[in-house]
Amino acid sequence: MGILTQQNVSDILGNNLQDPFAVLGMHWQKQGISVRVYLPQARSIQITRAGQGSGICSMTRVNDQGIFEAVLPDEKEFFKYDLAVTGHDGVIKKNRDPYSFLPVMREEARYLFNEGNHYRIYDDLGSHVRDVDDTRGVVFAVWAPNAKRVSVVGDFNGWDGRRHPM
Repeated sequence: MGILTQQNVSDILGNNLQDPFAVLGMHWQKQGISVRVYLPQARSIQITRAGQGSGICSMTRVNDQGIFEAVLPDEKEFFKYDLAVTGHDGVIKKNRDPYSFLPVMREEARYLFNEGNHYRIYDDLGSHVRDVDDTRGVVFAVWAPNAKRVSVVGDFNGWDGRRHPM
C-alpha cells in the first residue's frame, strides 16, 4: 500500500470519514504530492492537468473495492487536475476530482453562523450552482453535527452513498 494507512482504507470503505478532504484529493507528502480517489466503478484512472489531454500518471489501485492512489515525486506545487476514468465497460470519462476543491464556505459565513447571527444562512448551506476554480458545478454544504454520515448521491455516482461523503 502507498501512503494511505489501513485505517484510511477502512474509513473510506466503511463510509466513516470525519473529514473526507483530509484523506481524499491532493496532499503534501515527504515523497512528493499524492492524489487519492475512491471510485468503485473504475477499472483504471489517469491523472491529467486540467484542460490538457495528456496524462501525468496512472493511479495505482490500492484494493479491489476501488481505492486508487498516486504519488507524484516531481511535483512541487498543487495544480488543477482531471481524472480520466476508465470504467469496467471500457468507456473513458474525464472530470475534475470533487476533492480537488477546497471547502468553499466563506470564513465570514462560518463566523456569523457560529455567532448565531447569520440571517441568510440559506445562501451558504444547501446546494448552489457555482463556478469554482474555473469549473461550473454544484456546491453542497450542510450543518449536521449529530449525523453519523452525510453523502451527496444522484445518477452522477450511481446513487452510491459511499462515493461522495461530506
